[in-house]
Amino acid sequence: MVILNGGVMDPETNFDGIPHFKTKGRMQKGMVADIVIFNPETVTENTTYEPGMGAIRSTGIPYVLVNGVIVVKDSEVLKVFPGKPIRFPVQEKGKIDEIEIEPRLFDPNQS
Repeated sequence: MVILNGGVMDPETNFDGIPHFKTKGRMQKGMVADIVIFNPETVTENTTYEPGMGAIRSTGIPYVLVNGVIVVKDSEVLKVFPGKPIRFPVQEKGKIDEIEIEPRLFDPNQS
């Protein structure tokens, strides 16, 4: 359950003010949720830090549904793209304050 709880978020809290998130993240009729079906005992991360080995897919995830469409079936990624982008509403003034940062100078002798 730790994996499940860590991956679930409260969209209304984390994305306050974005109307698209009012219907996301709940498995309930009329809502939009992406579903990953897996056995945590069989999931394996295959990526390593070795050069050329960083984009190897995980194994042990047999099914994934996005917007109700199967995108992974029997551990094979299908060529379907049901995901839809979420656009932020246009605002006159952004929510993030601009800051100025002095560039950091590189010192090859720093410890």
